[in-house]
Amino acid sequence: LSFTTVTTPDLTLPEIVALASRLGYDGVELRVRRTPEASRGLPYSFWGAHRADITPDNFVGEAPAIARLCRESGLVVCAIASNETALDLDDVARLSEGAAICGCPLVRIGAPRRYDGQTSYHALYLEAADAFGRALEVTSAHGVRGLLEIHGGTIAISASMAFRLISGFSP
Repeated sequence: LSFTTVTTPDLTLPEIVALASRLGYDGVELRVRRTPEASRGLPYSFWGAHRADITPDNFVGEAPAIARLCRESGLVVCAIASNETALDLDDVARLSEGAAICGCPLVRIGAPRRYDGQTSYHALYLEAADAFGRALEVTSAHGVRGLLEIHGGTIAISASMAFRLISGFSP
């Protein structure tokens, strides 16, 4: 049973880990994303700024301390919740390296772009499948698995579409 740090924007990471441990969770899904420019200076929020500000830029450096903190509290980092897309290969590499340091097996990756109604389904599908394949090469080089995030407004909007996109890759 895991606890996503997305739900605790106003807590520090030690506070989050203590809460998850006290509530009996086995692990945490760690939010690792940049704060949107429009959210800077605003109150903490789920999709905006977080006190536990872990980003693709600082994750690798913070990963040993994160792993130690979780381990000492009897938790594992079970997944990385990012908002990076399969086209953001440098960030996918940083997320994968940090995940490997934490002993975390899974990195969540989004479809390459939002659906704008202007690009054909077939073009979006081919773009997403190609991008996800390249992202999986990056994650596997670090010994972790990439997860395609099902998300509204993308080509991966449903379980069946996500399955279609990933069915050609090794489980």
